[in-house]
Amino acid sequence: TEQLRPILSNSSIFGVDLYEVGLGALVEKYFGELIAEKGAVRKTLKKYVN
Repeated sequence: TEQLRPILSNSSIFGVDLYEVGLGALVEKYFGELIAEKGAVRKTLKKYVN
């Protein structure tokens, strides 16, 4: 998460600091799920889209 913080808080990338608007932790959670294991992207998409 410390590696993501400089990116997610960079308002020149997202237009806002995602931590200031309450989305930083949520993005970290999703990212963690997406990289957890082989097939994690498919599994995560099924979890949230279906």
